[in-house]
Amino acid sequence: MVAVLDEADHPRLRQELARRGFDSYVAWCVPYDDVRCAYGSDVDTLAAILDAERPMRVVDFDGRRVFRRLHLSRLEDPLVCDAPPSDPPSR
Repeated sequence: MVAVLDEADHPRLRQELARRGFDSYVAWCVPYDDVRCAYGSDVDTLAAILDAERPMRVVDFDGRRVFRRLHLSRLEDPLVCDAPPSDPPSR
């Protein structure tokens, strides 16, 4: 997934992704200009409508397309969030 956020603050990202059902993830920050180059001016439109209620807008959910459009060498250090293990089902 590629998303535009109002800030790359890890706790805020964790909160937004958890609200969308993602408890565990690995995320990388990508320079805004790289995302704009890959996805066009729609990224500017999404960024312009970020607000306190919706601080994250998804640009692309297709992981294959994301990795074809963005260069891995431009990724910053990953942000890792691992949900606590759930209890195994009882027998």
